[in-house]
Amino acid sequence: MNREPPRLILDEHIWRGLVKIFSVEGYDVVHIVDLGGRGMSDSEVMALAEQENRVVLTFNSRDYVPLAIGWFEQAREHPGVLLSPELSRGELQRRIRVFLENTAADDMCNQIRWLSDFTTG
Repeated sequence: MNREPPRLILDEHIWRGLVKIFSVEGYDVVHIVDLGGRGMSDSEVMALAEQENRVVLTFNSRDYVPLAIGWFEQAREHPGVLLSPELSRGELQRRIRVFLENTAADDMCNQIRWLSDFTTG
């Protein structure tokens, strides 16, 4: 079992500054654009996340929920999807930190979770 924190891939519309913030803290966080993924379809992002064993963090629940369900129905495994409403940079940073501090990579396998479940207080 992998009790390490999840490795994250930030979707295109997520603030790229989070990569530096969390990398300095020792977390493995990348942005889709930094992987050459600008303009990738959601399906392509999901496939890349699976190849890289990374949880996708996205604001796009409309497309990613059915996509993850489709993977489940096809018996395809994925590292997980973390959904968030659009938040201020500070609030997004706080909630991601709580998520990373309290979640193991294995706990996210094939899961769809809401970042709003991870609050500081």
